[in-house]
Amino acid sequence: MVNNTREALAIEVPPHCRYRNRWGKLKQVQVPNAIIQSGTLALNPYSIAVLLVLLHLNKNKQVRDSQCFASVRVGQEKLTEKTGYSKNVITKAVCELEAKQFIKRMEHRKKRGEFGTNEYVLCHPSTGEPLPPARNMVAHKIPYFTFPICVVKEHTFNWSLAKLRSSELTLYTCILYLANRRHNNEFKATTAELRKLSGLARATLKKALDALEERGLVWMTGIKDYTVDGRQLEVPNDDKQNSRSNDN
Repeated sequence: MVNNTREALAIEVPPHCRYRNRWGKLKQVQVPNAIIQSGTLALNPYSIAVLLVLLHLNKNKQVRDSQCFASVRVGQEKLTEKTGYSKNVITKAVCELEAKQFIKRMEHRKKRGEFGTNEYVLCHPSTGEPLPPARNMVAHKIPYFTFPICVVKEHTFNWSLAKLRSSELTLYTCILYLANRRHNNEFKATTAELRKLSGLARATLKKALDALEERGLVWMTGIKDYTVDGRQLEVPNDDKQNSRSNDN
């Protein structure tokens, strides 16, 4: 148990080793830093989950010359499968992402008038303007941090996005943000810093940390000072074979 909000937590998140970035062979999706505002997470966890899926789908799509904006088409069933949230919660997430200028939604109707698959246009979070077609934040000169793609892509594993509780996704997102700020997957942070960034109560924070360790996303040792060491995610074989080249 952490007894003092100023105690340092030594944190390490999965693998770094001898590759050109701290994630080793794990592919990543780039998440705009703008989800953190005034030192606190500015989005609800369900909105973070939907944004992660949209960013992943955009990264994996082929950019065409005729494409005007960075956008993806996806139905609510797919979003529900990948995030683990219900359709009603997905709708709330999309509304929040639109209100905070991360996306614009374009509805497409079928021939008989029913609504079909929605198209989501990624926007610059500072201006709300649609982004030109590109598969990462670097091309748009938007500050970002990295999130392992396998957590978003797979939805059946214990460590998958679809399996994480809201508090766990909130805390994991904050830990990844801090890892990027520290330029290292092993870093120290105070309990107070994590609580301010995540908005989680002390008991909820500890429970979420324990759960992330159980899922293998972080690894904690010690009683007074938490040491969170990296643990290899069990990435499916096809992902291992295709993950030799990482994106920043």
